Amino acid sequence: MTKAGPPQSMLVGVIRDYKPMNNFDGEQYNELKAEMEKVIPRGAVRYDTQMYLKAIFWVIVFLIAFYRWIMYSRLIDLFIYIVVAG
Repeated sequence: MTKAGPPQSMLVGVIRDYKPMNNFDGEQYNELKAEMEKVIPRGAVRYDTQMYLKAIFWVIVFLIAFYRWIMYSRLIDLFIYIVVAG
């Protein structure tokens, strides 16, 4: 069935000048990519030390709140855990 294609009764017509929207070889994609790289340079997004520090900070806060919630079962620690986890 898949190799044969759809049945003849389902064929309505022919699409003319069909160009897929997700064509990454076209000029529109290259223009959009160039505009985005002007706004957000490649080097600024990856391997930023500040992002690593923020991630480490939030993981530590999460682990401390989770530990305190498990060990002491205090309501305030539960709220901290929910805010950090959520």
